[in-house]
Amino acid sequence: MQPSLRRTIRNLKPGQDLDSLLQQIPQVIGHHLGYDRCLLFLNEGKRIEPVSLWIRQDDRDLLAHAPSLAEILLDEEARSEASLTGKPSIVRGCGLIPIRPIGEGESLGIIVVDRLASPIEEAELETLSLLADFLGLAILNARQLKEISLLHRISNLLSSSLELDVVLANLLKELSQILPVDHCEVLLHSNELGGLVLASCSPPDSEMTGRISPCSIAMAAFEGRKAVPLWTDCSCSERLRSGICTPLLLTDQEPFGVVCLGSRLTDAFAPSLLETVASICNQAAIAIHNAQQYQIQKDLEALKGEFLSTISHELRTPLTSIKGFTETLLKPEMDFPAEARQRILEIISRQTDHLSKLIEDILAVSRLEAANMALPVTETSLDEVIRQILDSLQDTLAPFEVTTNLAPLVLFVDRNKIAQVLINLIGNASKYTPKGRKIEVSLQEKGEGAVIRIADQGIGIPPESRPALFKKFSRLDNSLTRKTGGTGLGLYISAKLIEAHGGRIWIEDPPWGEGTCFGVFLPGKIS
Repeated sequence: MQPSLRRTIRNLKPGQDLDSLLQQIPQVIGHHLGYDRCLLFLNEGKRIEPVSLWIRQDDRDLLAHAPSLAEILLDEEARSEASLTGKPSIVRGCGLIPIRPIGEGESLGIIVVDRLASPIEEAELETLSLLADFLGLAILNARQLKEISLLHRISNLLSSSLELDVVLANLLKELSQILPVDHCEVLLHSNELGGLVLASCSPPDSEMTGRISPCSIAMAAFEGRKAVPLWTDCSCSERLRSGICTPLLLTDQEPFGVVCLGSRLTDAFAPSLLETVASICNQAAIAIHNAQQYQIQKDLEALKGEFLSTISHELRTPLTSIKGFTETLLKPEMDFPAEARQRILEIISRQTDHLSKLIEDILAVSRLEAANMALPVTETSLDEVIRQILDSLQDTLAPFEVTTNLAPLVLFVDRNKIAQVLINLIGNASKYTPKGRKIEVSLQEKGEGAVIRIADQGIGIPPESRPALFKKFSRLDNSLTRKTGGTGLGLYISAKLIEAHGGRIWIEDPPWGEGTCFGVFLPGKIS
């Protein structure tokens, strides 16, 4: 190795940060190898951009004294050709040396050197190429060191809170500061809404937050489990000209969201930036997943507390009634007529049935979650089951205008479990529908199965509240539901029983608009 080359390499301080290294390279090359000017260009996506420049102290008028160098500075085509071919060359008297680390396929950029006294000679290119190989490794090492430091800082920041809003805000702030982006957003998949929902974005967009994103590129990244770079105009915004969508996923698991970044610049994301984005998103996926799990636990604890409060009230009410009437009957000084005694015993019986139903619901949840509930399916006439239920609920349904539209359909189902679901749904319709209003029960064939609908003219359920009602302990919060009571387990149990049959349950608007309609699909061959 030539002494001048050895001296040049020795003057490049090892372990320094990337920005300092990039600023030092032209100075060390120019000063120790005897050039008057030295420029460093690095590849940025499809562009090759100037990064740093060194000029001898006594010669600052670059354009006046070095027109050849100025031409190179303005000639992007010449720089790109040198970078792409990977071969050193002399253009207009200047030396153009690609920076291609040993063992690496792609060029990182080019070094341009210039000497006023004499043009660059071919013999110098070999020395400069050896130096460029070393510099390429130094740049790669500095980039990796910078990325490790960056990821460490971001990891600490993202893990500093378990509140999802804080995690997302910190993530977007960091992405906006370290990347050339004008827009960033985090989309999280919602099973309830069936798509990628905008969870947070910068700049903020209150109108779209909480709604399903229309971005097809984001969905492609989500479904493909890999980043999708946009090197053309972004279809999601007229302002953005390039971008990248990167899925959020944990190792060996399905994606649960996407991070989307956009820039007003065309080709703003270099390959090195794509790797950085992927690394940041891997850290973000862990932090967001932890925050989601924390929120789930918080919600579950809140639901448990509400459930314990509700169940205590639901148990105390019938127990108080049973105890009070039983003590009344046991008083020796009280002489009840037979009719009064009969009414008291009927009240005790109803309250006992109510207690039994509460306990059965709690046990049903336990069995469903233990996945050990057997379904003894038999050939069952669904229309007959519905008619029997309506007959058994005659007294309950007497104040309403009840209509039916029942096709004669037979399926293989667990008769008792389906009856349990229908009793719950019809009972709910009677609870939340004013007297004199309509309740309609229908049964129709649909494809390879049957659809049952229970529609009413009751209080109705807002669309945004419907999916949550099938969760455990969940109840619609309004004055009527508080008045009617309940544990918030009925619809959860119903949904689980229908799912155990391979079917599904949903809420829709009734045909007349006002009120609620519960739909149940049961698969199976119709006979």
